[in-house]
Amino acid sequence: MKIIIDTREQRPFEFLGQNGDITTERGTLALRDYSLAGLTDRVAVERKSLADLVMCLGKERERFQRELMRAAALEAFAVVVESSWQDLAAGAVGRLCGAVPGKTGAALFSAWCKVAGVVAGCDLKKVAGW
Repeated sequence: MKIIIDTREQRPFEFLGQNGDITTERGTLALRDYSLAGLTDRVAVERKSLADLVMCLGKERERFQRELMRAAALEAFAVVVESSWQDLAAGAVGRLCGAVPGKTGAALFSAWCKVAGVVAGCDLKKVAGW
């Protein structure tokens, strides 16, 4: 499997420990940070740090919602948040979601994400073999 990593991704995730089954290639993606070769018009993954997520649910909410709306046209889309569930609930995101009128962060994602929605609560470095 070949994963395409957008050229604008500043600190790309390294897919190590996969026994050569996964290769990566840098490329310009119209939507999001990661996709699969041959499926870039159908599949995308957006990767967020906890700090990025806070910005996207607060100050940059309208821009992020427009991006999620564009991604909704894909067959499969997910937002991966590099954080534990505890940090999401206890930190700024939990306070922000509780204070935001209308949809909470979880509802915002579930309205637009077609696959896992928000993936959090795991150590991505361990999963990828770092």
